[in-house]
Amino acid sequence: MKFKSKLAISIVAAIAASTSAFADDHSQNGPKWDLIEVGYVEADIDDFDSSPSGFSGAFSKSLGKGFYLTGRYRDVSEDVVAFGQSVELDVSQLSLGAGYSLHVTDTTDVYGQITYENLELGASGAGGSDSEDENGFGAEIGVRSMLTEKFELGAKIGYLDVADESETTFGASAYYYVTDSLAIGATYEMWEDVDFMGLNLRYAF
Repeated sequence: MKFKSKLAISIVAAIAASTSAFADDHSQNGPKWDLIEVGYVEADIDDFDSSPSGFSGAFSKSLGKGFYLTGRYRDVSEDVVAFGQSVELDVSQLSLGAGYSLHVTDTTDVYGQITYENLELGASGAGGSDSEDENGFGAEIGVRSMLTEKFELGAKIGYLDVADESETTFGASAYYYVTDSLAIGATYEMWEDVDFMGLNLRYAF
């Protein structure tokens, strides 16, 4: 099994200096940075008749002065028939890193982050199995904005590098806060030959 999409990097330089127009701390009306998420995720793999699905989890923890820690894990799998045999495909991704965010208005933050990346691809069936476990790094820049007190939109662009293979990624998200702390949301992330769609439950604290 060959899976071209790996992971990669593109670091943020545009947020290095803050001016008097930008404050260092997050605005109370802006996006929340202390949060945990769990959800359902589905992958759509180009040139491969497969749409594995599974679960995801993520967290973000602010450290003060705009700095934060971040992490994400997702795992998708599916049983397919190949050469007359039933085979289980499995793809998992772990991201751990840190970033910096800056609110440019009372309701909008821009951010940049760098992450350690681990990508594991596996196939098992017919009494045999094979897997590939690769490490690398990544970075992304993005924007998160509270359009209203309850509705948040986000967009990001990233560059991932794993096993000497790199690519640019794009993503978007939308969350609706049912309460001050609880939100439901949808995410979309596009790699070169695979798309990830997610439905998440978020708790902000």
